[in-house]
Amino acid sequence: MRRTDTQTDEDDDNDEFDLAEFIDSKSSLFTVLGVFVAVAAYLSRAEPGAVTDAEMMLKTGYTASLGLALLMFFLIYRSMRNEFGTWTDLHHAHLQLDNWALTVFTTFTGLLLLSVTYMITLNDPVVFLLIITSAAVFGLIAFTNAVYAVGRRVPRTPLWRIPTMFVVCSAALAASLYVRTRYLAGIEITTIQELTFADPVPIVLMLMVVFVATIQSLAAVGLIATILGVPVVAIDKIRGVSPYDHAG
Repeated sequence: MRRTDTQTDEDDDNDEFDLAEFIDSKSSLFTVLGVFVAVAAYLSRAEPGAVTDAEMMLKTGYTASLGLALLMFFLIYRSMRNEFGTWTDLHHAHLQLDNWALTVFTTFTGLLLLSVTYMITLNDPVVFLLIITSAAVFGLIAFTNAVYAVGRRVPRTPLWRIPTMFVVCSAALAASLYVRTRYLAGIEITTIQELTFADPVPIVLMLMVVFVATIQSLAAVGLIATILGVPVVAIDKIRGVSPYDHAG
């Protein structure tokens, strides 16, 4: 169903999207989407009792289920995009009278997701938990990308890889330790229940602490792995079975 610049008006008239056929071909995605939406709806109505932490865990589970449902929603529409060729073509398809079912489907699916998403805003600790987790994930991505970027520029041999990894991890560990001791040492860590959007400064400081601590932890693990890798490679060399001898 991909469009080209040479399509005629007759082609456009016949460019009707069969929603029933699409749902049938992507039934597994719709099934998983329905499961996560159902789990989110169930957890939103669950009664944890008087235990605050239990209530927050239920809200966290609800948010995670909703996040997975949103992921399935994106995958479904990415599959639709593939049917048309571009996101622009998919948008134009929603404006065609012949595709009224697609327009209705998108409208009511969006309203459904909007209604269940609204529950997130009713619980600030869950929002803060998601933000802090995102900061940790961002730190993980930033560190690993930096390591891979450096690693791609050196030969794939222990003589280069091990010292390079040692230098990169040492530099990251030293920098993170300096930032924590020089700028973040006096910050008092609070629980997410005590955070509030009315005072954004503690939120920003918490994100900085999590981000720096994530990089520091990854750098320490990488440094330990590098040190342990030296005798492993040396033993392989002595045994004459080193997989690195013929590495490019």
